[in-house]
Amino acid sequence: MLNSYLSLYFIGLSFVIVLCYHFLIPYLKKLKIGQNVRCEGPRSHLEKNGTPTMGGIIIFLTFALILISLFLMLKYKFKTFLYLNDLILLLIPITGYTVIGFLDDFLIIMKKNNIGLKPLYKLLFELLISLIFYIVYLYFSYPTTISIFGIMVDFKFLFGPLIILMFLSTTNSTNLTDGLDGLLTISTLPIVFGFLVLSVQANNIVVTISSIAMLVSLISFLFFNFPKASIFMGDTGSLFIGAYVCVSSILLKVEFLLLIFGFVYIIETISVILQVIYYKKTKGKRLFKMTPIHHHLELCGLNDIQINLIFFIISSVFVTIGLILELVLF
Repeated sequence: MLNSYLSLYFIGLSFVIVLCYHFLIPYLKKLKIGQNVRCEGPRSHLEKNGTPTMGGIIIFLTFALILISLFLMLKYKFKTFLYLNDLILLLIPITGYTVIGFLDDFLIIMKKNNIGLKPLYKLLFELLISLIFYIVYLYFSYPTTISIFGIMVDFKFLFGPLIILMFLSTTNSTNLTDGLDGLLTISTLPIVFGFLVLSVQANNIVVTISSIAMLVSLISFLFFNFPKASIFMGDTGSLFIGAYVCVSSILLKVEFLLLIFGFVYIIETISVILQVIYYKKTKGKRLFKMTPIHHHLELCGLNDIQINLIFFIISSVFVTIGLILELVLF
């Protein structure tokens, strides 16, 4: 009976999601809630100016709707609400970072430029959310150990700074990756699938359900964001995705594996860092035509579909490597 309800639920949900996008996109255009494309980017992006943004709200709401619905179904079946602590730890960062992204997008739209939250304020808010997560994590008596391919290492008081660093680096990396139609979404799908596999193997119901919810949310958004975007996710979506990826690795105790799963994010970030260092050292010369590196590939003549395919393959390969290392070799 539960399987029948699930089938009907997802069929109904798919129609609701399509209707949301179908009616929201024209409404956002009418309100002129559009992206202000930065002039420093590739010139081909200028034609995207005015494309509705803040689509991350729908990703988040779709995710939340599926997550809550599936947990209510579990409560109906088992007559009790299980895994509440894990659920709270999941919701703190993804909700907090989504709100930060929303504020940033909202200010950008209101100011009609690419300057949203001031970098210092944005950093402070991100630190605050990460710190709240860590405090609640300790309150629930979760371990401060990290598994490095089967070897448990207790970081003790260093676990807090590590958690904060993970959130800041992951969310900012996903934000950098979100610079091309569909790129962040299609690069993240293999990562979410990897977490789904690990969560099933570890019998972690919260991450299993949230991974399913995330897959549905991202795939539904991809239909409207690729190959030519009719709506952008904005910082609302990119920070939400980064927070989800980070907290999932923490709940599964595979924090170290995030370095492999998130290889695409790391490459994007490193390309920016190398560009800045090289530019300063050579007094004006550039290592890449433009960064993050997906812009370099654009200027080398690759189109959106080709770049997305490259990133999807790279992400899939490294997720596969991570799964083999975690589940087979160690």
